[in-house]
Amino acid sequence: MHGEPLTPLADRLIESGAADRVVLAVAAIGGHPIADFASGPLRPMLDDAVGALATHYKPTAIIWHQGESDLALATSPEDYRRDFEAIVARLRAQWPQAPVFVSVATKCLPILRDWRADNAIATAQRQLVDPARGIYAGVDTDALFADPDRSDECHMAGSGQQKFAKAYAELIARTRGQKGQSSVEPFSASAAPAR
Repeated sequence: MHGEPLTPLADRLIESGAADRVVLAVAAIGGHPIADFASGPLRPMLDDAVGALATHYKPTAIIWHQGESDLALATSPEDYRRDFEAIVARLRAQWPQAPVFVSVATKCLPILRDWRADNAIATAQRQLVDPARGIYAGVDTDALFADPDRSDECHMAGSGQQKFAKAYAELIARTRGQKGQSSVEPFSASAAPAR
């Protein structure tokens, strides 16, 4: 069963006391490379989502979970980094201080049978982390998920959704605590595509 992990993440943040309420703003379309969001056909959609969110909310966490399509298309690490920086620049124009969490997400076996954990896109995603700029290591779903955590060797099954939610809830709560933020602030999360 295909599903999304953000609602369970919101539930965990509230249950743990890391947030009193959670607003999820999702800009997600599967099966697209990062270039489509940076400068291609999905840029207007992402910009519209950011603009609409900015009129009402200030995100306290942004999750970037995307990369499987880039690995399948052999996007170069340099192009991946360039496109990610272009997206972050647009996010920073609205929210200079919002932490961005970069997932390691490249495993989708139906389209990539020769997948390896140390692939070029996973390496690029790890190299994007720069806490001084508010860019943090997110959840490494390539490593976290066992085979049963994926419904079709790619998409998250129920157990994968729960693992994602638990790992991100702990990571976000820990990062917010390190920054000295109150646990009673409204929490909003913005997430990019699963693929």
